[in-house]
Amino acid sequence: MKKLKAKLIGFATVVAFGISIIFPMKSNAQKDTTNTKNDKMKINISSSIVSDYVAKGYVLGKGPHKQDYVGINKNNFTTFFWSDYDFKDKYLREIDLGIKYSKKINDQLSSSLAFIYMNYPKGDDDKVLSFNLIRKGKINSKLSLINFFKDKEIPNGILLEGELSKKIFGKNDFTMGAKIKGVCTNNFYGDYGFSNVTPGIDFRYSGKKLNFEGFMKYQFGFIPDPKMLPPAKNQFYAGVKFSKRF
Repeated sequence: MKKLKAKLIGFATVVAFGISIIFPMKSNAQKDTTNTKNDKMKINISSSIVSDYVAKGYVLGKGPHKQDYVGINKNNFTTFFWSDYDFKDKYLREIDLGIKYSKKINDQLSSSLAFIYMNYPKGDDDKVLSFNLIRKGKINSKLSLINFFKDKEIPNGILLEGELSKKIFGKNDFTMGAKIKGVCTNNFYGDYGFSNVTPGIDFRYSGKKLNFEGFMKYQFGFIPDPKMLPPAKNQFYAGVKFSKRF
């Protein structure tokens, strides 16, 4: 019964996402004027505190974590650094280095391709190639195909992620939104099938010097006995983030 319920929830998520992507777009394709040769270099830094480290459907770390990001953008390219520090076990759990190419297709549709090297001080590193397709509208949608390149002992794995989001409130510099995300695994660390469906709400305040963001999510996990990773179980988690752009 639980497996059937998990499959139904996962199927409904994918169907809802597919409808949002297939729905006809009103605007015609236009030239991409967002990024030009005259664009200046932009730097984005942020620091987050999260209640638990939850990613790709798995609870990778219990207890508070600090996650920092630095991104440098020029034209269509962004190079970035991301790290996760575990307050409970007192060590740097993950360090990511990546480069991303983004392209605006039209007023509503954009895409990106990224390569990320994920370093785990206490584990085997990941090399990741990620393709994202993003559509903006009354309901925003994002589809991601993520390939993890492993070694001989751990096979390569693929994740397919779908996300729907909608702004539900906005006034002056404050906005609030709702979103739902589903992840399907294909030999990801030996796991197959839907790993999770995660609904949540988030908010953002855009200040003159700093931006403040927060979120609350609840993960419904569907892989109770994964081959290598911690269980993809039901988990509430939340976080706050401060960010600044230069």
